[in-house]
Amino acid sequence: MRKGGAIKDRLKEVLLEGGGFLEELKEEVQATAKSMRASSGAMK
Repeated sequence: MRKGGAIKDRLKEVLLEGGGFLEELKEEVQATAKSMRASSGAMK
């Protein structure tokens, strides 16, 4: 029973870490897209 609880706790931890990673990735993608839009506008 304790082992199952430990696995559950670890899974929660991994999911929280993964959520943070996805948030950082999202921000990076948005910044890159914004930069690309600005660059393409300057080329016109």
